[in-house]
Amino acid sequence: MRKIDFIFGFFCLLIMNTAAVSAQSDAMEAADKAYQEYRFVDVQSIYERLYQKGIKSEKSLLQLANTYFLNGHYDKAQLYYKEWFHWPNRTENKSAILRYYSCLNHPTSLNQAEFDAVQAAYKLLYPNKKNGEPLPYFTVDLSVQSATALNSASSDYAPAYWDDQLVFTSTRDTGLFQSNRHAWNGQGFSNLYQSKQLIANTFEKPKRYNAFKTRFHESSAIITKNGQTTFFTRNSYDQKGKHRNGDGSLFLSIYQSDKLPNGKWGPEKRLPFCSDQFQTANPAISADGCDLYFASDRPGGYGSSDLYRVRIPTDGKWGTPENLGPSINTPSRETFPFITEQSDLIFASDRPGGMGGLDIYIAQPIGRFWQLFKNKEPLNSASDDFGFILHSSKKEGFFCSNRLGGKGDDDIYYFNLQTDWPKPCVFKPQWQIIDEYTKLPITDQVVNYQLLTLAAKGKTRADAKGHMEVESLPCGQKLELTVNRKGYFPYRETIEYDDNDKTYIIALKPEKIPLKLGDNLAQLFDIHDIYFDLDQWDIRPEAATELAQIAEVMRTYPSLTICIESHTDSRQTALYNQTLSEKRAYSTRQWIIDQGIAPARLAAVGMGESQLVNPCADGVPCTEAEHQQNRRSVFVITHL
Repeated sequence: MRKIDFIFGFFCLLIMNTAAVSAQSDAMEAADKAYQEYRFVDVQSIYERLYQKGIKSEKSLLQLANTYFLNGHYDKAQLYYKEWFHWPNRTENKSAILRYYSCLNHPTSLNQAEFDAVQAAYKLLYPNKKNGEPLPYFTVDLSVQSATALNSASSDYAPAYWDDQLVFTSTRDTGLFQSNRHAWNGQGFSNLYQSKQLIANTFEKPKRYNAFKTRFHESSAIITKNGQTTFFTRNSYDQKGKHRNGDGSLFLSIYQSDKLPNGKWGPEKRLPFCSDQFQTANPAISADGCDLYFASDRPGGYGSSDLYRVRIPTDGKWGTPENLGPSINTPSRETFPFITEQSDLIFASDRPGGMGGLDIYIAQPIGRFWQLFKNKEPLNSASDDFGFILHSSKKEGFFCSNRLGGKGDDDIYYFNLQTDWPKPCVFKPQWQIIDEYTKLPITDQVVNYQLLTLAAKGKTRADAKGHMEVESLPCGQKLELTVNRKGYFPYRETIEYDDNDKTYIIALKPEKIPLKLGDNLAQLFDIHDIYFDLDQWDIRPEAATELAQIAEVMRTYPSLTICIESHTDSRQTALYNQTLSEKRAYSTRQWIIDQGIAPARLAAVGMGESQLVNPCADGVPCTEAEHQQNRRSVFVITHL
């Protein structure tokens, strides 16, 4: 009987365990399905419940971390990324490493060993990327305060100037049903709101901007200076739900609407370079109204999302967007562009090296380059900071942040400039190319240069006086110059500018220099005279280096003959010094002969102490270094 009871109990326990395992498996599948459908609130609810029971996997940790990261909760994301990072035999994931690395740049991340380990993994995956290296700070003083009248308990962001109105995006839920809340973060769907700015940080009560009201998201609306065209971001909708997002929504796209003669907005048209296969969002217009900037994760970019620009057509035919390149874009996220009246580009990025989350960066255009700066507090914080705008004529603007002390998730902040907006630091290099021997200009010669700081290349050509027009460059550049010209040795030199007005001389050394009888061969070819130790005539190692160059010159000029004149200092008797100088001359001659130069081309003469190069004659007190200058050999041309 006991045996039967035991068997019955065993099977009951087995069934219960099987049911529990099945329930866990079902929960994991449900969470994964919710993740694929971007229902991040559901993902967090399921995985957190399982995690509390000790049930986790490599996939669940990664997905849970991603949901928190994408909603700006970096501290919680960091906890799950850490467990995923140390999961045994985990699958490599570049985007996860990048996100974890970004989290560890957060000031609350104090584990240096963990930071070093993740940084090493990041550098293995992105060996050629320079993001994370120090950037100069943008020197502008501003005071910041919350735009309390605009903010709600939800997310309020992406402000834009529309005449005397401020239009912004908000997820405040004005609907009556739960369907008006989004499964990504549990907040209401984003819509456009407007409020009249009375003075500084004082506004009328915000009201819904209903011109483009649809079932799903509208955000990031901007308007042209003439008020006739608007661009905005929309997460459109497909009734068939056949596209990737599980809630039936399509990827973010930019829409355009033009004002009709009756003053109302015309039909919204999706811009043709948008797609249901990638995101295109957050438009901005250049200061001259000719270019549209935006963020996109389209294929061919540098990272999670990049900044692009495209010419705004006058005939309605849009061209192909241009990526702003690696001086702006990184493997991280670059988003929310804004262009000032000075054509400076302000954008947000979560690249390593920031203060935490998205930080606001400023890039000033200089020719074809950007001079990039980062910002300190109070503009940036340990949280997400983005959506910067600056008034075209007033010294004020707005930005967005989910920093501590706010009213809701993302809040809009007002700032007032305490100083003028800084102008870019620009310099225009001045170069001249000459013959090193004759000092005459070299004309019609191409000089190639590489900007080591900006990882860019360029070239210029010398005019009739050897001068060159060089493009404008950001200050503080290190350049490598290269010149190749027939009849001259190849030229390569790295220069750093400390004086913007100084003309840099590029002196090319001729392969063959015009020679004259009696010239000092070493001086013509920038070869140092050779020196001897006191009372010695053997060739010192550093002298051998110079003599090797003398031998090479004699191979280049096969008819050249020289006389080696060796000298001593004034110590010892004149007879002794004469003998010592002759030994030095013969020693020098023999060293060159050993390099394959014919003895008939080399004469050797001892000059004793007869030709001192300084006042150190007999009885004159001198240092050892001064005496050393006299113990030398020189090389005089005797036949060409």
